[in-house]
Amino acid sequence: MALAVCLMSGCTRHVETGEQLPTNPEPMPSLQRPSTVTLKASIPLSRLQTLLNDTTPQSWDIKDRLTAFRIKLHGALQRGEIVLSPAGRNIGFSSTVTGHGSAPVSWDVRGVLDGTLLPQVRANYRIASNLDAHASLSEAKLKLSLLPDISLRGLLEKKLAEQAPSARERLDAAVNRGDKLKAKAQRLWTTAFTVAPLHHQDDAYLVSRPTALIVSNPVLDTRSAAPAITLGLGITAELQTVYSKTAPTLAVAKLPPATIRNIDAGRIAIHLPLIAEPAVLAAVFTERLKAHKLKLQAKGVRILKIEAAGVGTQLVLRCKVRSEHWWRPLEAHLFVTGEPYLDETDRSIRLRNLDVTVQSRNALLGTAGYLLSPLLTQYIGEKAVYPLARLEAKAKRDVDRWAADLAEKSHGAVQANVTQVRIDSVGMQAGYVVVEASALGTVANDPEPWLPDR
Repeated sequence: MALAVCLMSGCTRHVETGEQLPTNPEPMPSLQRPSTVTLKASIPLSRLQTLLNDTTPQSWDIKDRLTAFRIKLHGALQRGEIVLSPAGRNIGFSSTVTGHGSAPVSWDVRGVLDGTLLPQVRANYRIASNLDAHASLSEAKLKLSLLPDISLRGLLEKKLAEQAPSARERLDAAVNRGDKLKAKAQRLWTTAFTVAPLHHQDDAYLVSRPTALIVSNPVLDTRSAAPAITLGLGITAELQTVYSKTAPTLAVAKLPPATIRNIDAGRIAIHLPLIAEPAVLAAVFTERLKAHKLKLQAKGVRILKIEAAGVGTQLVLRCKVRSEHWWRPLEAHLFVTGEPYLDETDRSIRLRNLDVTVQSRNALLGTAGYLLSPLLTQYIGEKAVYPLARLEAKAKRDVDRWAADLAEKSHGAVQANVTQVRIDSVGMQAGYVVVEASALGTVANDPEPWLPDR
């Protein structure tokens, strides 16, 4: 009877459950993911060679006694310029050694002072040179009349070997003068505590909290025209999406001991957690679906508007549907649930396992049961598509902003260039559509020297 009255009065028939979209009582999840930024510095061997020459004495006085012969030695040894060169994975060095003296007759010495360096970084951000030196003398004889020659080689080589520990200490002190490596680590650590607003969403901030400071031991690089050692300094931070009316405040934690391990220096690897607003997805779905008309049982069916909300791991769509009858149009609200997922074939967010909710199905039976046709569900599944290019462009802007903040706060020491941003996964968490984005790029070599000047 109600239907007859409605048709006679010329009204539009509405069939709906009266159910509203669910509102998520839970707050937006605070998502955090580990990210890494690494700096790379090339230290020319020439700089290390200069420090080694400056800290190694150029001559040594010899005042000793040949006990077996009761002969006193007087003289001096001189070295030439120390030259560094690659020696496998280590750094080799060599210098000529000459000397002369009397005992009581004159004596002369010729030979080579050589050894290796294997710089390593300690947890306190100081560099140990691990200098190992030894001498090899070819001429070191005391020629006495009427007696066999007396070799001075063992005595003088021992004297030079005894200089190695003090030479190592002086070189280590010179390399670490001013604690430049620790100062750079402290700067990177401090500047990595950042808060950057997200452009794609109001009242949302990308917060970076460093968790570890990583240093890689120096590696010899002979590919360039001028041999050098490369050193990596990296930071691991948790990136967290925080939803707040005001920008969060961060307290800078104390610089932790260095974590020593190999890293791919000069790289940026950011993992950015995002939340895709259901309303944004619904707007795009509506745009794609309202432009088409579907034929069901000789009736033209068009979806006019879609609203969306999340519940647990499901996205609920409230679809306003208009069916064209020859006598009267009919409108209904269809509630459909589905699981958002990442479709790699066309790089988009789609819904799978679509189904009409039980409440809607009961209300629509009879009057508009044809709206429950699998064809309509299939149609929504095919057309309800959100291209990832939109999210990737927004994520790129957010990461670029974060990188710009790092460059500014580090006074140019961290110059990152983001070359690739992509969405890696899509899912539901606590009723929200969670999108995992990653960004890769390069970090320019630090232009400032990592070793002190002369």
